[in-house]
Amino acid sequence: LDGRDGPTVLASLREWGAELGFSQIGVADVDLSHAEAGLLAWLDNGFHGSMDYMAAHGLKRARPVELVPGTVLRSRLQKLVDRLTALLGPFGHRVFTDSAPVLEVELASRSGIGWRGKHTLTLSREAGSMFFLGEIYVDLPLPLTAPVEAHCGTCSACIDICPTQAIVAPYRVDARRCISYLTIEHDGPIPIEFRPL
Repeated sequence: LDGRDGPTVLASLREWGAELGFSQIGVADVDLSHAEAGLLAWLDNGFHGSMDYMAAHGLKRARPVELVPGTVLRSRLQKLVDRLTALLGPFGHRVFTDSAPVLEVELASRSGIGWRGKHTLTLSREAGSMFFLGEIYVDLPLPLTAPVEAHCGTCSACIDICPTQAIVAPYRVDARRCISYLTIEHDGPIPIEFRPL
């Protein structure tokens, strides 16, 4: 890091991130091989519905080093990169905001942004799951930030309240039943059986 130690750089990133409106900055490593089996099982069950891009990218989601780049939040992330470049000089990076195959919930959980809830989204004690995730892949030796403890415990509120029962098991969503999927991703009319729900 050209004479600047990782913790100091991370502290600067967090300060700049706060100025840009980010609520948290975390750092995770990119070895996501342990997540591949779950991803493949989800795809094999057809839980991705008509989101063909999920299957098309295959294991690229779990293999960040194979990824080639991707997008309003993205401009703020780029500003963060620009400040870091001014501090350290040029470095390898790519910025993502739901614009490419990235296992962002896994990365958010590993970096301490929150934990994976039973509804499969990132949960934070402060913000619930109502926030956006963005990523910057870098080739800098930054210190990893510790994961936070999961706090779902025996709670099953998300499973119990899901109107279409899309959360088919803890940590497993069948997108074909999910209202968000049906109203945003799904091409065509909402299936009749889900309309009253």
